[in-house]
Amino acid sequence: MRRAFLLLTAIGLGWSMTACSAGDAPDPAATGQPPSAPPSAVTPSPGGPTPPVERPPATAPPRPTPSPPAATPPPGGGEVPGPLPFGARTLTGTVERAGDCTMLLVGERRWALTGEVAAALRPGARVTVRGNVAPRPAACGDRDLAQTVAVTRADPA
Repeated sequence: MRRAFLLLTAIGLGWSMTACSAGDAPDPAATGQPPSAPPSAVTPSPGGPTPPVERPPATAPPRPTPSPPAATPPPGGGEVPGPLPFGARTLTGTVERAGDCTMLLVGERRWALTGEVAAALRPGARVTVRGNVAPRPAACGDRDLAQTVAVTRADPA
């Protein structure tokens, strides 16, 4: 009876260790690779522990390497490279006006300004404005503008 208990314990231990380590190896059918040779089966001996089963190392399919980013000139004058996300903004620059379009020149970027606070700004004034990114006003048309800020506060810079 004791031998049967030890044999069943050894088989159960071997089965659980195999089941736990099976999650580490990729499924050959899922990766599209031909299956590798099965590991040799080892029959547990009733008198001793089960020797470990050797498995070939799992290989993952090669990952595509990302292409290097395009060379962009370094930003100057407080500019942020790339597209700009929506949200709160604090900008410092010089006010410009063309018709009904009020703009703020920050470094080499022009920002459209909207709202009552922006309408009260004088062209040529150096100010710090605070507000949220908003849709471009029709008055600014298709000008080369970074974004539009709905100004909630303006202070002299």
